[in-house]
Amino acid sequence: MIVGPDAVAAVAVGGLPRRPGVLVVTARAPDATVWQSGVEAGAEAVLELPVGGSQITERLADSLDDRGRTGVTVAVVGGCGGAGASTLVAGLGVAASRAGVEALVVDGDPLGGGLDLALGSESVGGDRWPALVGISGRVSAQSLRMALPMVSPSSRMAALSLLSWDRGDPQAVPPDAIREVVAAGERGHDLVIVDLPRWVDPAGEQVLIKADVTLLVVPAEVRAVAAAGRVAARVRAMAAALEVVVRGPGPAGLTGAHVAEALQLPLAVEMRSDRRVASALDLGYGPWRLRRGPLAQACDVVLARQGLVREEVA
Repeated sequence: MIVGPDAVAAVAVGGLPRRPGVLVVTARAPDATVWQSGVEAGAEAVLELPVGGSQITERLADSLDDRGRTGVTVAVVGGCGGAGASTLVAGLGVAASRAGVEALVVDGDPLGGGLDLALGSESVGGDRWPALVGISGRVSAQSLRMALPMVSPSSRMAALSLLSWDRGDPQAVPPDAIREVVAAGERGHDLVIVDLPRWVDPAGEQVLIKADVTLLVVPAEVRAVAAAGRVAARVRAMAAALEVVVRGPGPAGLTGAHVAEALQLPLAVEMRSDRRVASALDLGYGPWRLRRGPLAQACDVVLARQGLVREEVA
């Protein structure tokens, strides 16, 4: 609530308790009467224009972004090269869209080739990372949604927002930029999914600290588990919750339980490899046409574990 100096005395008469979100805004330096009335009205602050303009702008943006809830953030990291982390990210985005969950997929790996290719949406218009790496300060959730590509092959599905890299020269994402993008994504979506590189940079650290859960994708192979142990050692220090997604079966008979035990991590889900996935990505379809199969089932399990779909779906 924003109250002018001419109305603050009337508001104060109600004797309301002090609470966040009430601002007294004046065009000139407030006098003692305005300050006293502001205190009696329970205002959070008394702001003078134009000095307090940025605070007022942030509060107005908060009111536009407020959906009464904050979205879940899931970070995904590959335990080794070729683990399938980007494929899982794309699959989670598609599974969310099918379930009617509003989601944002964020490509946090400048060297990953672009998540728009993984989703078969490289021709969809909208901003990519090069247009956003210079952002600073608070990002409006509504503005972010309007700027990014929206992907959905059917009107029966929820639109999927996508922030990907293009095929230009790679750039480092400033930590502040990705932090604000993820925060805006949480305010404007039910789910934010971030694809991170194995060697977590300062931008990735911001995501790990903020994420509700981080998924470490590991093939059920001995060397992959050894490599994943090194990645987990670095990620575990920053992630609020770290779980493993195991892709098998392994040639040596390793199971998801074996891998989880070796890494001393909870097992989020175990999924079988599916040759159709690689073909779908190479043909430019992404996971959209794979309505059933190991990837779709695993993604439904992940969404159910985060409370985004009913357990029966998984």
